[in-house]
Amino acid sequence: MVVERQSAFQRDQFCNPEVCGTGNCTLKQVVDEGQDEIRVEVEKESYDGRVIPTELVVRPIHDAVGDVVAISETFRDIPDRKAATRSMKSAVDEVKVSSEEIAESSQDISDQAIQQLESITNVSQEVSSLSATVEETRRQPTK
Repeated sequence: MVVERQSAFQRDQFCNPEVCGTGNCTLKQVVDEGQDEIRVEVEKESYDGRVIPTELVVRPIHDAVGDVVAISETFRDIPDRKAATRSMKSAVDEVKVSSEEIAESSQDISDQAIQQLESITNVSQEVSSLSATVEETRRQPTK
């Protein structure tokens, strides 16, 4: 690997051994695959043991010929972004639950409206039948 030859560090000193050499290895992606920038979320442990969500931004540094001579790795704290993402996900989940409840309520209202319409239709038919009976009774000669 080019980086190993030009660096005093061994590969596992600045690589995560779990991903080093795999398709997820940022150094491999920059050096072997020629990517200009890679952004990944990683968790870093602070000096006091807290785990902090960060974004790792990896960029190659090229010499005048265009060969990769170094790698720039920048870690940015992103706990606010993570909190905002969690908050947005929670809000979306709440809206989803609310919309499902509204859909169920709408279906209940629709079912009730259908039942009421059927009842009104039945009453209307009975009234029509009674009206016809009354008309028929009126037309009959009285004795």
